[in-house]
Amino acid sequence: MAAWAIFAAQAGATLFDMYNQDKQSRFTESMLRRQAAARKKFAEDMYGVTVEQSGLVKQQGERQANLIERQGQFREMFMEDQKKRRTGDFITRIGSSGIVVSGTAGRNAIMTQARMDTLAMRFQAHETKRMAAETRYGADVKAYYMEKSARISRDNYLAQADNMGRQADFMASSRPYQAMGTLLSGGSSMIQTQAMLDTPIWARG
Repeated sequence: MAAWAIFAAQAGATLFDMYNQDKQSRFTESMLRRQAAARKKFAEDMYGVTVEQSGLVKQQGERQANLIERQGQFREMFMEDQKKRRTGDFITRIGSSGIVVSGTAGRNAIMTQARMDTLAMRFQAHETKRMAAETRYGADVKAYYMEKSARISRDNYLAQADNMGRQADFMASSRPYQAMGTLLSGGSSMIQTQAMLDTPIWARG
């Protein structure tokens, strides 16, 4: 009777161990799958936010560039007005000095002044284009690296999620083998215990 009681106790302990292992394995698998799904969602959400932010950076850069261009146009208009005023003032001063405006000296002086004004306006136009282009380029570069960094971060999180998914798959596929191992180990222990008894269960008639 004692042999059967020992056998029943060991069998019950083995089945209980199998139950606990199965329960823990399923819990771990479920936790891994939840964590993997959470990481995937976080990765995609953060990437989407960064893409939106990079778009705003580009838009801000474009607005700043447009503002620079408008300010440059106003400066050029102002310079054009100043050019006309200076030419008129210059003609007046030349006339009052006794130099014939239509003469060679007067005409050369007026043309020289006009060329200087034209060069100043060209320089202003060039500076406006350069500053606007640099503003757009700076915004594009910043947006590019924001998106690149976000892609790297997203890929890392997705890789972690895939790794967790593979771990969960391994937990699910190895569960029957774990149960079999526990059963064999328990069975071996029961046989060894019975072998040490004076009357093991297989010796009882």
